[in-house]
Amino acid sequence: MEHGYNPPVCRSTSVDEWSDFTERNLTEAEKQRRNSVRLRAVADGVLQTSCNDINRQRSDADLALQMRVNELRDAKEKFEDHLNKVNDYILLTLLLDVVTVSLGRVNSNQVVVDSEASSQRTGAEERALRKST
Repeated sequence: MEHGYNPPVCRSTSVDEWSDFTERNLTEAEKQRRNSVRLRAVADGVLQTSCNDINRQRSDADLALQMRVNELRDAKEKFEDHLNKVNDYILLTLLLDVVTVSLGRVNSNQVVVDSEASSQRTGAEERALRKST
């Protein structure tokens, strides 16, 4: 034939040939089954190892993330405490400035009032006032 195709030759087989063929076929099938069982066991082992590794990595990542979250919370609390202290310091400084300015006005007003009053006093009153202070 043109394409190299050779049709099978039909012939009859003997019982011994059939028995040998069947025995070889069964032996090869059993060998393939055992190989399949071993391959499945190896694949299951690889999958189990991979699963364990992934679970361990997830657990490690969760722990690292939780530690980082705790660090950030601590840092945030410290910054908030520091901010409160700075705000308190600013408020106290402003209050102190207001009080200082107010006291300065009182003192300067007192000086003006005292100088006006002293200009209106007589000499005897001025001496008596100086003795009392």
